[in-house]
Parts: sequence; C-alpha cells; structure tokens
Amino acid sequence: MIQSIGVLSRSGKILVSRQNVSIARTRVEGLYATFIRMCNTISNSSFETDGVRFVFRLCEDVYIVLITTLSSNVIEDTEIMNAIIASFQQKLTITSKGITQGMFEVLFILDEFLQWGFVEKISVSNVRTNLAMRSKDEEMYLQQLEIKKAEAARIAKQKAEEIREEKELKEKLAILQGLQTDNFFDQSPNKTPLPLSADYIPVKETPSPILEKKPVKKSVKTGHSKGGLQLGKKKQAETIIEEIKKEQEENTSSNAVVSDQIKEEKKLMVSNAIVKVSEESHITVSAETSAVNVVLNGTLAIAVAEGVEAEMKLAPIGVVAKAQMHPHVDPKAFVDRILKLKEGKKLAVNTPAVYVKWNYKAEEFSLPITFTCWPAEAQNGLTLSMSYEATQELKGVVVEIPNLAPITVVSIDGSLEVTDKIQWIIGDVNVGSNGSLEIEISGEGLETSKLFPICVEYLHEHTLTGNEVVEVISNGQSIEFEKEVMLNATYQIIP
Repeated sequence: MIQSIGVLSRSGKILVSRQNVSIARTRVEGLYATFIRMCNTISNSSFETDGVRFVFRLCEDVYIVLITTLSSNVIEDTEIMNAIIASFQQKLTITSKGITQGMFEVLFILDEFLQWGFVEKISVSNVRTNLAMRSKDEEMYLQQLEIKKAEAARIAKQKAEEIREEKELKEKLAILQGLQTDNFFDQSPNKTPLPLSADYIPVKETPSPILEKKPVKKSVKTGHSKGGLQLGKKKQAETIIEEIKKEQEENTSSNAVVSDQIKEEKKLMVSNAIVKVSEESHITVSAETSAVNVVLNGTLAIAVAEGVEAEMKLAPIGVVAKAQMHPHVDPKAFVDRILKLKEGKKLAVNTPAVYVKWNYKAEEFSLPITFTCWPAEAQNGLTLSMSYEATQELKGVVVEIPNLAPITVVSIDGSLEVTDKIQWIIGDVNVGSNGSLEIEISGEGLETSKLFPICVEYLHEHTLTGNEVVEVISNGQSIEFEKEVMLNATYQIIP
C-alpha cells in the first residue's frame, strides 16, 4: 500500500504531498526529513527504514518519492512511479518552478493513479484524457491569477510613470536652479577693456562690481586696433545677453504654464460641487459553461465650493451591501441612497475626497453585453460562431480574437479587420441590439483552446454597480454640479 506520495526539492522542502491513508502531518514531515538525510547515501532507487519503504526518483532538481508499507510490491511501485513521471512530463516541466506553477495538474495526476493507497489500473493516455476535462475550481483559480497579474502590471506601470515624472521634475528644477545661478553672476556690469600700451601695468581686480581703470600716460597702438578689440567683445557680450534673455523668457513661459494650470484648477470649483466616480471592472465568461465571474472596484469622491453645504442623492439602483463608507458618512441616510455627512462634519472643499468605495465579486451578474461562443474542429481547421445581445447602451464595441491562420468570413454583422488579431468591429449598440459572426480558420493541427482568450472592448457611460450621484441638494433645493465618470473595463471570454 502506498501511504504518501510527494515532490521534494533537493534541499528537502516539500513542494506537494498527497496522503492516501489517515496519517498525521508531523509523521509525514518526519518521514520526508528522514528520506532527505538518507537518500544521498543510497545508490538504489529504494530503501527501507523502520516500518516504511521509500521509492524515489531524481528528476532535474526535485525528488519524486513514494512512501509505501514494507509489504507493498516494489516492482508495481516502480511501475507506478514511471507512469506518474511520464504523465508529469506531458503536462508540465518537472522542476521546482514547474511543480509549483502546475499544482492543480500535479494533484489531478496523483489522484488518477492512486485511490485510498491502492493503484488504479489506468494508462497514461487515459490520464491525459481525464485531465483534459474542465475543472471549475481550477478555472476560478486561473481567473483570479490573471486578475492579480493585470492589477500588478497596472500598479507597476503607474509607479513607473510616477517615478519618471518625479525624475523629470527634479531634472528641470536642477536646470532651473543652475540657470538662475548663472544669471546672477552674468548680470554684472560689462568690463571695459584696457587699451594695450607699452607701459601697461596689470591691476589686480577687487571683488567690487565696479572696476576702475589705472591711468596710462601714453598709448601705443599695436597690430590690433582698440576699436577691433571692443567690437569683438561687444559681439560676445551681446550673444551672452541674448542667450540669458532667451533662457529667462523660457523660464517665464514655464512659470506661466504652471500659473495657467493653477488657474484652471481654481476654475474647477466654479460650480457648486464636483463628483468623481471611478470604477474598474474585470469580467470573465466561460465559453463552455457560460459561467460568469465579475470583480468590481470603485470609488466616489466629492468636493464642494466654499460655504456650500450639500447632500447627494444616489442612483436608485446600486450594490449597497458591498459599499464601504467614510466614517463621517451618515449610515442611516445611506441606506435610503442619500449621501450626507454626520452632524458637525463638512464635505471636502475644492479638492475631491473619497467618501464611498466598493469591492464587489459575483458569479451571477447582469452584463452590459453577453456573448455566446461555439468553437468547433472542422476537417481542415476550425470554425467559430459567435453571437451577442446588448442589455445596455455601449459605444465602440470591438471583439478581439487570436489570429491563428488564414480565415474565411461566412457571415458577419459589422465589419472585420485582420492584423495580428482578428477584430470584429460591432460599433455602437442599444438595448436589445444583437448580431452574430461566423468564420472558418484554415490550418492543420489547430485546437479550439487556442482561440481564447477572446477580449471585448467598449465604452460605457455609467458604472455597472449603479453607484452614481444623480442629484445634489443644498438647503432643500437642487443645485448644479459637475460629474466625471472614469471607467476601466476588462472583459474576457475563456474556454
């Protein structure tokens, strides 16, 4: 009987371990620690200790280890070891990194071969067929992993942009300070050149900005005339002065730009209030099961002008249960879709502050546009049929499909552009709009899984949660306000 099977690094770290009988964790860890201490001294692929036998194989930088009873058939154990390694090689790279990244595949393979410590009579090809079946847990894990990767990439890009802007600002400030220092020293009065004479005595300059000429009794002209020397100096001085003026004009213009930006920011509060709504949506839809996974993150920021006291009426629909309120927000009023602050608290002035944020996850959600996909293998390639139905008004809807091979359009509602990807351009849609696409892809050895992920892009005027401000009330009367809605949507269709 096989008690446990595990994959260990050379240093003894347990990457994965699957127990087939009831056994304590400390017991398992102790057995693997014993194996690591003794494996380097053993020349065979198996050895025995008190009560158990170890059957192992070194692959790249990991050990694959079977812990069996002493009565277990070592030949059968060796065969099952070879079958497990062969299955691993077909699905992943047998290294520490490959085992860690393919954890689901490792567990599935082990479960196919072993059941309650007894070996299942199954071939490697049967295992490969069984592993091709979809797992909802695995799909959810992969979806969450993709979302985390996209979020990490977005944050890294944002941080890099902030660092670049900060570096450029520092360089500009350093250049500006250098120019101001140069201007300070260059703005001293021009020195009048002394005429060349036979009895010319050099005079030591003092720190005083005014230079005095030492009187000269006689002046004898040399090959260079006095006027010629002064003319050259004049041209050089004029050039320097022109450069300084040009630099000062540039500094003045840059200061003017900053001043204009400040004025523009002040103009933002011409209205009584500003409402900024930001929402990111990550939508993943399974083409096979139509399962939906939606993650929504958003914020609601508000600012009012000086002396304005107001409360906000939110849209009648919205994901209230998932919203997090600022401590100053009145929770009782918020239940009635009214955003106002507690007694004695005031809204932010001029600069918007976040008062509501939400993080919503759901597997059932009314999408703004739904797609159905029907990929199929044909005799000389693949066929793909897609259809859509819009439940909300959207603009600029575009569907991007991986470009695998030459295609033939059978039918289409909209237009098609083929570059490195196949772009199905649907355009603007209204509530109830629908359409379809059918294409044939010619090529050998193509798989339907290579058609995914299919990405959908669109522009939306409203948040998916419905968390928006529809009216601002001050002293019992409705007042005008500015509203900015910033939406970032990621919509993917997976196999």
